Amino acid sequence: MTQPKKFIFVLMPFDKKFNDIYTYGIKQSCTELNTYCERVDEQIYKERILDRIYNQISKADIIIADMTGRNANVFYEVGYAHALGKNVILLTQNAEDIPFDLKHFPHIIYNGQITKLGENLKTRLDWFLNAETVEEITNFDFGLEFLINGNKIEEGKNIQISEDDKDSWLEYFNLKIDIFNASSKTYKSKFKIGLEGSIHLKGKIEGLEEIMPSNEKVLFISKEITNVYPQAFKSIDFKIKQSSTHKIHTEEKNAEVINLILKVFTNLELRQINFSLTIPQKNMPLW
Repeated sequence: MTQPKKFIFVLMPFDKKFNDIYTYGIKQSCTELNTYCERVDEQIYKERILDRIYNQISKADIIIADMTGRNANVFYEVGYAHALGKNVILLTQNAEDIPFDLKHFPHIIYNGQITKLGENLKTRLDWFLNAETVEEITNFDFGLEFLINGNKIEEGKNIQISEDDKDSWLEYFNLKIDIFNASSKTYKSKFKIGLEGSIHLKGKIEGLEEIMPSNEKVLFISKEITNVYPQAFKSIDFKIKQSSTHKIHTEEKNAEVINLILKVFTNLELRQINFSLTIPQKNMPLW
């Protein structure tokens, strides 16, 4: 017997500038994966529009929501979908339109590029449609925490590095990134973590892959990580090299602030956290 097609319901602003994004970026991608995709304005119904949206959210297998412009109606509807435990894929043309509380949910930043949107969306939809267990889908929400020397890494947070974190040669500060699974389930999906910063960032541990994204940046990526057990840690060691030419004024004298990006590479997306380190300059050699 033929299985019914999965139903994908789309939430987005009612604005004609989104029509091509919906038609060629979203609906076409859903059709190519043999799913049934609709927006509420394509449907015929008698009830109030909000009641209809609630009804369709409850029936849908997957919700796709375009958060571009921070439309209040879309935000409200996404909240309703999350309250029902629906699988929601967020889209936006601008990363700033995804609020901090939603950044850990699967999202695609497409910068107005419909082809890019379609390619990324098909990859994610294919994964959701073929996930064999609820645990796989839960794992995709990526409920892991990341810490540096015991301090949780959070968006915009500054972490102080102690003189005690220097190595014996006084050239590098030891930087251990702990990956903590605070849940009651084993995180089985494979992922890598990376640390990106200015060129004076040095990775001094075997197995790190070094990439130069630009002339002023360097990115170190770990080996593949999997099976992070409940209430357990896995760790990656980095070292930060001191630079006398990259100082930023701080409240403390003889200190340097280094802006970094923690990057998490899953099988479906890149997630990243911008943060900074304050490193003491005292008694450091010049370079």
